Amino acid sequence: MKTTMVFLIVSAVMMPLATILGGCSFETGISYDPSSENAIIRIKEVKGDNTVFELYGNGVIRVRRDIFESKVESGQLSQRQVKQILNHVINKLRIGELQSSYPKEFIPGIEMYPNMELILEVNIDGFNKHISFAYSNVCDELEYFLEEGRIDRQAFKQLNRLKAVFDYLLEYKF
Repeated sequence: MKTTMVFLIVSAVMMPLATILGGCSFETGISYDPSSENAIIRIKEVKGDNTVFELYGNGVIRVRRDIFESKVESGQLSQRQVKQILNHVINKLRIGELQSSYPKEFIPGIEMYPNMELILEVNIDGFNKHISFAYSNVCDELEYFLEEGRIDRQAFKQLNRLKAVFDYLLEYKF
């Protein structure tokens, strides 16, 4: 009985500690080219090449928080902040598991204007992900489209995760 109790106590202490240490070890393992020319995360319009979000290896960040406006906010992030963003997008939101394309037709019957086509690119050492998607696929009406039957539960989960990445990047405070 005492042995079982000791095992449970040790397990209860060691599991969270291993999780914390495991998370920290990956964050320090993220590597990328820190040059000012290296865009490690970018969201841009397919037509017109207007950028919505840019994060460069040197920490320069540019965001158009309202994608229908031309106003761009820019700033400078520390290397730690850059790694936090990368860790969140790659590990917590699991962008690598998403499809490479979510066209306008992914949600049938959407009449949204403007419904720009966007591309999200994440490029770091050992990880590259490119996702093209229509703006309507990350809009605030996803739950309504699920209830209406325009998308199934699996499509909703994927689009919701893509929306989470999109929102996280556009709402990142610096």
